[in-house]
Amino acid sequence: MLRCSARAALCLAPFRQPRHHQNSQEHMRRVNAMTADFKRERASIRQVLVDVAEPIVANNLDSVVHLSASRTVTSQSLYANACHVRENAHARAQLGSCVVGGSSAIRRIWHQYGVRPTCVFVPDDVPVPEWCVNGPTPTIVVRADPLMINEKLLSSNQCDGFAAEFDLPAMPSLLDLTTSPDAAPETEIADAPKPVSFSRVVALHKTRNASNTGNVIRAAVDLGYDAVILDRCADVFNEKVLRASDGAVFCPTFRTYQLKEKGPADPIELLQHAAVAHRLLPILAVPSPDAEPVFSVAQRLHYHNKDKAEGSLERLGAMVVLGSEARGLEELQESWQIPAKLASVNLDNALVESINVAFAASIMMHHFRPAAVAEFDDLFKRGVVPQDDVDDTLQQLDERERQLS
Repeated sequence: MLRCSARAALCLAPFRQPRHHQNSQEHMRRVNAMTADFKRERASIRQVLVDVAEPIVANNLDSVVHLSASRTVTSQSLYANACHVRENAHARAQLGSCVVGGSSAIRRIWHQYGVRPTCVFVPDDVPVPEWCVNGPTPTIVVRADPLMINEKLLSSNQCDGFAAEFDLPAMPSLLDLTTSPDAAPETEIADAPKPVSFSRVVALHKTRNASNTGNVIRAAVDLGYDAVILDRCADVFNEKVLRASDGAVFCPTFRTYQLKEKGPADPIELLQHAAVAHRLLPILAVPSPDAEPVFSVAQRLHYHNKDKAEGSLERLGAMVVLGSEARGLEELQESWQIPAKLASVNLDNALVESINVAFAASIMMHHFRPAAVAEFDDLFKRGVVPQDDVDDTLQQLDERERQLS
């Protein structure tokens, strides 16, 4: 039978001891021990959920959940595990799960993307909503005090009191970024995966604000982008990021790449390799007098592509690159070595010095989204054409690709 272990019960009051009272090694040993306990419990729950035909509703945190005739788990244990995962990035990686807050994000992941939650926590001051008990795949639903959900599972008391634990989605290989879609396959196996092709990518450089990171991901998915590259940004499976993204991180047609400080290669080098390999025009968002309005850059790019067939080697995609609100792309520009366009968002109001990075990203991405192709084609038919092209940039990218190959 599955029962809440003594170690697991400790996590009912999540680990937040003052640093000066902690011995770091002992702290890590206890965290690792709890994680190991939860990992065993989680594996058993996932196995049982495969055969669950109807939703299982627990009315409070004192309930015992009967998963099958021989297996039970306590609601407290489910809650404790979710608290542990929400607070600890190491636990998220080890357990392969994350906490998502907000009914909108949960419904998007569960109902739209078809990902079954391990457990859904709902506020006990309202009836269990229909979408929880009639989801595409049944799961465990636990009713709890909304304050306990908001304070321990979410990051704000202003949330709607809904939270859920999901398995982490599989992360794509960083080799996707440096492998040209035109590269010859390294194996003759018939069903070997083909190289990934990108036409529209947004990259964030050191945007450690979780809300900004999540909002940009949501905008990228909703605007039809292929991928986001996070260069030393907030953890994509942080609850704040997931909630701000409205669950868009789980979109099955969208790829998320996280570049770490101590990764296999320099993050800025990887960004440049990705631009060259996938023939993407790097568009660096900078508040500089040398920067062009983003509309002008988009107009020239779309004009360059207008008579070129989809998949043609002469077509250029777009890589929109933005930095944090504090430092922008200062550090990145110091190391950037391949051709790029500097772009900015026009601010007509003189009283506004800058805008939030998520707003800026949405405006810039809007100019390069798939639907923008038809809009710019209509402008060109009416005689609104740019004065020059981006052929020089294409030639420079081709030369850089030859140097790297």
